[in-house]
Order: sequence, then C-alpha cells, then structure tokens
Amino acid sequence: MQKKPFTKEQIKSIRNQLSGRNQLLFCVHVDTCLRSCDLISLRVSDVIDGHGRPRKNLEIKQKKTSRKVNCRLSDYTIALIEGWLVARKLAHNDPLFPSRKTCPKTGTLKSISAPQYRNIVKDIAYTAGLDWQLYSSHSLRRTKPYLVYRETRDIETCR
Repeated sequence: MQKKPFTKEQIKSIRNQLSGRNQLLFCVHVDTCLRSCDLISLRVSDVIDGHGRPRKNLEIKQKKTSRKVNCRLSDYTIALIEGWLVARKLAHNDPLFPSRKTCPKTGTLKSISAPQYRNIVKDIAYTAGLDWQLYSSHSLRRTKPYLVYRETRDIETCR
C-alpha cells in the first residue's frame, strides 16, 4: 500500500509539536525529499559551509543512484540546524543525526539506524493523531512534490 504524504496543515502542526532531533529530522526530510538512507547519512559538513554557517542549498550524492541532487532548506530548518549544532556541540565530520551509540573501534558517533528512523516517523504520525499505519519515511519524501503539484499542476516543477 502506498503511504500518504503529509498535508501543509499537518506539517505546520507536527513541526510545532516536535522538538530537538525529531523536529530537525522531520523538517530536513520534508525540505530535501531525500531517501531515508541518504537523510540519516547526512553529516554536519553536508549542511555547514567553511565558515560554520548553515547552507541554504545542499548538494547530496544519493546512495541508490549515485546521482547528485540539489536541495534547498527553508529558513525555519536553517534556524533549527543552527540551534541543534550549538546544543549538541557536533564536530564538522559528525553525523547530523547521531545515535546514542558510538563506534566501538574509533569512539566516533554513529548515525541513527534506518529502523530507528522508521519508528520515529511512525511515532510522529501517531503523536499528531494520524493513523500511523498510513505514514512512513517515504511519506516525508513524497510530501513536498505532492504540495508543489497541488499548487502548480505542473509535473516538471515537482522534479
């Protein structure tokens, strides 16, 4: 069964209900439309420029296709990234969404896992009062193109 995208109203409501890592995960995923494997692999260096400021435009190489995609972050998400990096004191090469676990050999932070991220998305939908079975991490990937198409009715704009 194909999972539903979130509506504009749901995004605003969820965005205001969440905080910390989950709020940032949600907003970055909606803004970038990346696959979840690419999202959880993001590093601080992917979203921060050489001067320590968040980038508005990201260029991310997809794991599945090896193609580079350009993503644009909203001002809201940029502000969240700034606050997150200050609060967590993450280094330039750390994962943007670190797990509590560290690599046993090197002691470096590990990214959250794909199953962990799927559970976070289900929990976000459930907490928002939605049927969590109708939403998945792919729902977040589909949300922005869905909203753009509803407004423009132009499929090329969605690509």
